[in-house]
Amino acid sequence: MKNIQPILKVKITPNKALEIDLKQYMPLGKIRHKNIIKTEFFHIDSWKSLDDPSDFKDQTARLIRFTAKKEDSIEIYPGTGYVAKKDETWRKPFIRYSGWTGGDGIFSFNIKNGRDTYDQKDAQTIFVFGDTLIGKSDPRTKKRFPPLLMPANTIAYLKGNGDNHKDIEFNINTNSHNNVIPYFSPENAMVYEGTVAQNLVNYTVDDHQGYLSGYHPEKVELLFDLNQNQHISTIDIYNYRPYPLADESMLNRGVKKIAISVSLDQDKWLSLGEFSLEKATNADKPNVIPVHKPCRYVKMHVPAKQGTGNHYDANDTAEVIFGLQKTVFYTNDNQQLCDIAVEATSELSREKKHAWFWLQDGVVIDDAIYFLPLIITPDPDKPEGLQFAVEGVSMIKSPIKNGKVDFEHHQQKPTCLYRGKKNDEWVFGAAIMNNSKASGHINADGYIYIYGYNTINGERTLKVARVKPEQFETLDAWRFYSDGAWVSSLEEASSILKHISCEMSVSPIETGANKGKYLAVFQYNVDSKYVAYAIGDTPAGPFSEPRIVYECEEPVSLGRTAYTYNAKAHPHLSKPDDILVTYNVNTYDMQHHLDNVEVYHPRFLRLKDTSIHTIDKRGDTGADEPN
Repeated sequence: MKNIQPILKVKITPNKALEIDLKQYMPLGKIRHKNIIKTEFFHIDSWKSLDDPSDFKDQTARLIRFTAKKEDSIEIYPGTGYVAKKDETWRKPFIRYSGWTGGDGIFSFNIKNGRDTYDQKDAQTIFVFGDTLIGKSDPRTKKRFPPLLMPANTIAYLKGNGDNHKDIEFNINTNSHNNVIPYFSPENAMVYEGTVAQNLVNYTVDDHQGYLSGYHPEKVELLFDLNQNQHISTIDIYNYRPYPLADESMLNRGVKKIAISVSLDQDKWLSLGEFSLEKATNADKPNVIPVHKPCRYVKMHVPAKQGTGNHYDANDTAEVIFGLQKTVFYTNDNQQLCDIAVEATSELSREKKHAWFWLQDGVVIDDAIYFLPLIITPDPDKPEGLQFAVEGVSMIKSPIKNGKVDFEHHQQKPTCLYRGKKNDEWVFGAAIMNNSKASGHINADGYIYIYGYNTINGERTLKVARVKPEQFETLDAWRFYSDGAWVSSLEEASSILKHISCEMSVSPIETGANKGKYLAVFQYNVDSKYVAYAIGDTPAGPFSEPRIVYECEEPVSLGRTAYTYNAKAHPHLSKPDDILVTYNVNTYDMQHHLDNVEVYHPRFLRLKDTSIHTIDKRGDTGADEPN
């Protein structure tokens, strides 16, 4: 380690606190002294005392404070970690006054070969952005001109690893009429609402309407696709019971008789028989159907006859309709399956929501790129700038052809990677780390790690799942880290790091004192002015406490309602000891966007490893800034 000289030498007087501003956040180490009785550092909004007043133990700080009983001189030595420097050369290509004029949600991928390790000089990079502002502005006044368009996602291409980052090619998608449109828009079962069949396997929320057939259907048949061969033990069928239950008579819509068959390939079907289902007088009591058979497809047939297929009296012809609330499939090892698609011959209501995608992170596997986008819908009851709601997480697979992503031929599917309950939300896809052999990482273990978060009363904690690359599309093959074990249930996932942001990154550390460990980069508490990092022993932790590395200036310099959020690293555009990091800048006030085109685009930092780069008392690394 190069940092053997103290970064600061000061004298202190007895019983008087000495406060020092280091001018930027730095990792700190040992403190040489004789009489210090208290050592403190300022963290976010309060002073915190060190347990050992002689050692910061790599904690980062800008403001530090000492108190001694006697006159003393102290020496402060640097710790191991990272210091941050603004990188204005990377920022410049993103300051644009026509066409693409700003966006957030920036993620980067090496689509040449999927290698996400450091310093990929021959990479072919695609950047993906979330909400993007499209239009024209005045470079002199910074004001935007109408019309101002905002597609939900755009892209940019870059050849190489950043040496020529001035040559970024920004792309905006258009349709046959040259209207600006997103590259990806929701077109899967999750975007339809009503009494649709997919509700039967929608475990993300508890308050959907269940499934109802249309009036007087000629045929009532449900086809479940489990997406892979599974050995099913039982199927729990919850009869129709809408939320809320307005009247007991609605339970009569529930299915009375149902015939069930299973198949591996839809060519040969094995009948399990006909079963009687009880009305859902108890919402928590399912009808348990024994299966004990291998299958991929399950077919349920309901006799389309009043009083036979449902619980209505046969003489009541006012409403001939058939309904179920939920179906739960269990394997022989008691895993509840969630990666299930459902089709029905008849549905009472089916309407497409007004919804759009925010892409979250993704991963390149072979000749395709995958994303796990959030489905977003409007919520006008929230304050300006926050008028949206998360409805779920989808999966997108898009081919890569001739060094470009083939957006036109992408595929979508629903996922079970979201749970939405009041003041308790689960989301996966905030970060993805490819640690498979193809990634090129030094400690590649063959897995792709998918990070998510649990938000309880506004506080987010990090969770992680993993899967082999060849099973990435098979969600029931994913395993979630739970107190040292990898389990099949998302809701058993342990919290491994606090105060994280909705977008972030986790990357291997391949050099320096922490070589072999993992670096998490995030915005402290999502949308604060602080960029933070934590060091993990494994991809699943344990992680250190968050360490602040940079205080964003934009909330002050831009004023009004400007805010910063969702920091993350971009490994393949970085050197292992000099890591490129972005964070987003936005404002809650649309007029602020109109008044200043330079509000809304990514900002860039370099995180320099202090175990390799020497730092002085100003926090300078002594290394040249990138060209």
